[in-house]
Amino acid sequence: MQDQTDQNNTEPKNEEVKTEPGFGYDDFMSGQEPSPQPVTAPTGSEQSETAKETIVTSDQTVVDNGKAMNQPVKQEGQESALPQPIENKPVAPVEQPSKDNVSVAASQSQEDEMASDVQSDEHVPSPQAEERIEMPKKEIPEDLSSEALGFRVSDEQFETLIKKYCKDLTGRARAGKTPNIVGRSDEVDQLTTILLQKGRSNACLLGGAGVGKTAVFLALANHIVQDEDKIPEYFIGSRVLEIEFSLVSAGAADKGEFLGRLLPLIEGASERNESGYFPPIIFCIDEIHSCFMSSMSAEGSNNAAAGVGDIMKPYLTTGNMRIVGATTLDEFNLYIKPDPAMERRFQKVFLREPNKDETFIVLQGILPSYKKHFGIDVPDQALRRIIDLTVEFLRNRNNPDKSIMVLDGACARSVKANSSKITMEAIAQTIAAETGLDAKAFM
Repeated sequence: MQDQTDQNNTEPKNEEVKTEPGFGYDDFMSGQEPSPQPVTAPTGSEQSETAKETIVTSDQTVVDNGKAMNQPVKQEGQESALPQPIENKPVAPVEQPSKDNVSVAASQSQEDEMASDVQSDEHVPSPQAEERIEMPKKEIPEDLSSEALGFRVSDEQFETLIKKYCKDLTGRARAGKTPNIVGRSDEVDQLTTILLQKGRSNACLLGGAGVGKTAVFLALANHIVQDEDKIPEYFIGSRVLEIEFSLVSAGAADKGEFLGRLLPLIEGASERNESGYFPPIIFCIDEIHSCFMSSMSAEGSNNAAAGVGDIMKPYLTTGNMRIVGATTLDEFNLYIKPDPAMERRFQKVFLREPNKDETFIVLQGILPSYKKHFGIDVPDQALRRIIDLTVEFLRNRNNPDKSIMVLDGACARSVKANSSKITMEAIAQTIAAETGLDAKAFM
């Protein structure tokens, strides 16, 4: 009985594998996909036949309940036949890439990516390859006369006002008539930064009496004239003019005549700065606080500049004026700070008193002019002695002014004594004259 069962299991079953019409073994091996066909519901007998689990493997053998059987695929229009053994054809092994092939392929892909990047970069210029964009410059007309530009103050009138009421500091610097100013390079650098600004381009020098506020005016003029290769192009050819209000008010019968002289000067500079066709005109005003004193508070003080600040306000607001003023901090707080609208139009530049070493450098800088004037020798030891005595006994004054004053007086006394160089006795006599003490105390 057992042998009969085994014989039945080993006999090939005459079963047909229903496939789609027109799709055979050759089509399957070639990789062609079957065309979709409509699906019909199987009958009862067909359900019993397909109940067995059937799996098609890669070598086209049919596995029925875990037992492999080679069965031919029935084509449409053909009679069923006994299954014939199918010759197992060897499947070509899939070639695995070697390490060398992988590296070559990777390098080739990198070269292709680099080539594509280069091709894409050809159409996008790099920032370094771009030419520097130059800012457009204002076109300058051929005729720069005041009549052609429509100025209310003619060139001739403006130059006449400058000669009468101003001191041309840059003109004096070009003529070599200004002393060499030493030790204020930082303050001059701050001034040039402020004057370069479009708005709020006015500066006020604040410091004690004798620290060298007025000397900064000369240092600015020397910087513009002597350092043309270092200064910004904006300052080349600019003019630094110091307004002398004593000359403006001299001979004026009333306030109207005084303003009739001053207003054309301010208007002429403002409209030329506004045009942009000329180098800037910079006004310097010493004791600028006097311009902001009211006429009532200045009555009886012979202050010709009182009330001028109210006239200058509109010009300072437009940004067409370039003004550098100088005053002490106390006077600034007393006359200018109470007017917030005027205070914010000025940027403060503080000047501190130089120490002993800085004062020594200043004296060395101005010494050649004193040697030339007096014709005597001044050793460094004498300069150190002057600085020590002034710091010790002239405490109510500031360096470098007090040391320069003692140097000047001591040189004069040495020349008077027919000495070829400055003497310690002359220095002591000069300190004694300032302090009221006996000269022997300083020997």
